[in-house]
This record gives sequence, C-alpha cells and structure tokens, in this order.
Amino acid sequence: MKVTEKQRLSLQRMIKKWKHRLFLGEWFVFAAYGEGDESESGAIATSSPNPTYMQCTITVYESFWRKYKADQEHIIVHELCHCITEPAYRAQIDLLNFKMVTNDHINEIRERTTQRIANIAFQQEWRK
Repeated sequence: MKVTEKQRLSLQRMIKKWKHRLFLGEWFVFAAYGEGDESESGAIATSSPNPTYMQCTITVYESFWRKYKADQEHIIVHELCHCITEPAYRAQIDLLNFKMVTNDHINEIRERTTQRIANIAFQQEWRK
C-alpha cells in the first residue's frame, strides 16, 4: 500500500499535536512507513525512542490506516508516550544485564517521569 500525501499530513498533524500536549517539544519525532500489515511483533505502529538524543521514529504499518481516526490518534499518543517511559525501560534492561544502575539514577528517572505525568495531568485542568 502506498501512503498518500493526505495520510502523511494527517500523521504529521497528530504527532505535532500530541508532542506539544505531552511536553515533548524538544524531541525530534520522525514518521516512517512500514511494509506489510503490521510489524514482526504484530504491532500496527512502533516507536524507537532515543532519550539521549531526544529522537524518536514512529513507524506505522498498513493496517494503521484502516483504523478510525480517533483510534489512529490514540495509537500515536501511545507511541509518543514511549519517549517518556524509555529511560525507565532502559534502566531495567541494564539491571537485567547485570549493569550497574545507582539508586540516584533510578530516583532521577522516577522524578523526571513523575514530573512529566504531573505536567500532562495539570495541563488538562487548566485547559477547561
């Protein structure tokens, strides 16, 4: 399936809208278009966040476009949220691989993630 210009623009608008709402404005988020109905793991969209360089590629697959617009947007929000949770995920993987992760590092990840969630939740209140 070839991605149309309308689809590309729609995806870019969703990413831009939710980057702002999730306080990810400093991140560079790129859209990619996967071959086939879904990824090898069975996902219709995937993300590859790199918190060190604040870059993320969101790949959507053909079945993504068959979803309702609201479902597409929810999927994009989910993929963008990986930018927030990726540092905690990486610290856990390091621990599983017997790499040293300090208490201070874990606490810093927890506080940064908690503050992002607080910012997002509080934003919903003042938007009323």
